[in-house]
Amino acid sequence: MAETPGNPIAALLENDPKKVSKEQLAEMLSKASAIADSGESVDLSSLGPAEFAKLVSRASKDQIEAVLGVPSLKKGILTEIFNRMEEQFRPERAANTNAIIHWRLSDGAGEGGYDRYETVIADGRCVANIPPQHEEARVSITASPYEFLKLVSGNGSPPVMFMTGKIKLKGDLGLAAGLTNLFDFPKA
Repeated sequence: MAETPGNPIAALLENDPKKVSKEQLAEMLSKASAIADSGESVDLSSLGPAEFAKLVSRASKDQIEAVLGVPSLKKGILTEIFNRMEEQFRPERAANTNAIIHWRLSDGAGEGGYDRYETVIADGRCVANIPPQHEEARVSITASPYEFLKLVSGNGSPPVMFMTGKIKLKGDLGLAAGLTNLFDFPKA
């Protein structure tokens, strides 16, 4: 396991998840969580989309859920993803698409709570709002954070995820079906 002194976030991201034991992962998560809990921001800006997709594809579900189980890390990862949506947006594919998309990601509390995000596509632009700024959405997408990571990293098939109930849709199903074409998702 490669060591990155003083930066457990970098160590977490630089290691091949298949070569990290549960104990090593727990240690890296503990250090990363301590940094995040101390008020320092969890800096994921150095991780590119392709690297992120590779990390998600190589990590086990248990490893990803362990990372997402640390509230400060989950918030940092999800915020970074939504902040990058504008960069990954392909306006030439959007034509005249104008839509508000609400994202409901289960918060893990087991009480039916959700972390809520919003994507607004209008006039050839995409803007993410955290928290949502609009009450009405053309489509609402509900998923676990794990399934959402699989989706946005190109490691999950949206139609299969929908058909197997891993993502739920409410509203314009046609828009939802075409969303992946509007973004430049990385390939792992």
